[in-house]
Amino acid sequence: MSVVSPQPIVEAGVVALLSQHRDRIEFLPAPLGGGDAAGEDVADEPDVVLYDAIGMLDGDGDDLDYLVDHTKSHVLVISHDLRPDLASRALQRGCAGLLLAPRGSGGAPDRRRLCDDGVGRR
Repeated sequence: MSVVSPQPIVEAGVVALLSQHRDRIEFLPAPLGGGDAAGEDVADEPDVVLYDAIGMLDGDGDDLDYLVDHTKSHVLVISHDLRPDLASRALQRGCAGLLLAPRGSGGAPDRRRLCDDGVGRR
């Protein structure tokens, strides 16, 4: 699994939340190019990439397009209800699904629900 966010604190936070599941999750660097796309070895590509929807606001989405179009990874967009338009744009660009970060009573993501509802369930 990889986490892609333009905000390092978000990336580190998601990794920290999911690190309690290290027996089921291996974290890999995000496959964001840098090699010969036609000849790249995909053995080290993650099965899943969690893409922070805020990347659609801060950037042009080229990183998302690369992940969707040039990797074998399943790309899931992470979003919250404050900017549903960003998640919609990411889904329209080819993300395989949405992980909605639920809000706790203080406005921050409720990490227990995030982990219980979406991680490690089949």
